[in-house]
Amino acid sequence: IETLAKTFAHEYEEVLKPQMHQQTNAAVSLVDMREVPHAQGESPVLSPQATDAISRSIEGGERSFIYATRKGHTPLTLCRDCGTVLTCDRCDAPMVLHLPKQGERDIEGRHFACHRCGRERDAKTVCGTCGGWRLYAYGMGVEKIHDLLKSYKKEAPLFLLSNDTAKSHADAMKIMNAWRESTNGILIGTVRALPYLRDVNPHTSVIASFDTLLMLPDVFMQERLFDLLSFMREITVKRLVVQTRSPEQETLRMALAGDGLAFFKSEEKKKKMF
Repeated sequence: IETLAKTFAHEYEEVLKPQMHQQTNAAVSLVDMREVPHAQGESPVLSPQATDAISRSIEGGERSFIYATRKGHTPLTLCRDCGTVLTCDRCDAPMVLHLPKQGERDIEGRHFACHRCGRERDAKTVCGTCGGWRLYAYGMGVEKIHDLLKSYKKEAPLFLLSNDTAKSHADAMKIMNAWRESTNGILIGTVRALPYLRDVNPHTSVIASFDTLLMLPDVFMQERLFDLLSFMREITVKRLVVQTRSPEQETLRMALAGDGLAFFKSEEKKKKMF
C-alpha cells in the first residue's frame, strides 16, 4: 500500500506498471461455514462444496491443494469446566495438539506443543486453573485435514507440507516433486507450501481456514489476507473454494473479484484516517 501510494504521488518512478486487476480462469466459490451443518457438535472441516471440488479433481486425475493457517492438529484447547485456554507455562502462547507420527502409538504420540518457544506437554495433562480433565480441542490444523481425508479419500495419495514435515528446502522439494508426479494427489499445507506452488499449479484449491488471521492485532493483516487470496486465485487452474465464517469481509470480496485498485483505495483511506 505504501509503495503504491508513493508511486501515485510521483515519489517513486514506475519501472513496470502495477497490475491492479488480477485475472484468473478458476471458478471461485465462497462458502459461509456458519451455514454448513455441524456433526455431533463438531465444526465441519470441509464444506460439501470443497469435498465436491476435490472429488472432481480426483476423478479427473488432477492435483488438489488445501491451505490451512495453522500446523498441528487443533490449535486451541479449552477446559470445559472453567473455560480456561490451555497455554504454555513458559511463554503463555496457546498450546497446539499434535497427533502421533506414523509408527507411534496413540498414547505415546499425542502431545501439546507451543509453536512460539517449542515447549511440549503430555496430552494427558489437566487444566492448570481448576485441575479439570475435560479438555476439548477446537479449531483446524493441517494434520486434522490430513486425517479426515485419509479416512475417506483413500483413492488419492496425500502429502503434508508444513514446518513440521519440511525442515529444509530439500525436504519441501521432495514433497512437492512427489505431489507433482502423482496423478491425482492432494497436498495439504500451511504458508510453508505457498512459494512452491508457482512451479506446480493445483487444478483445485481449497482455503480451508484463514479466519484466525483476522484476529491478530497487525496493521498489515488485511494486506496479507489480500495477498494470500489473490495468490491462490492466480495460481489455481480450475476451481477455488474459500471457506470462512466472515464472508462479509470487504477485503475478501475485493480479493476474490481481483480488484486491487479498490483494495488500495480502501486501505489508503483507512491509513489516512487513523
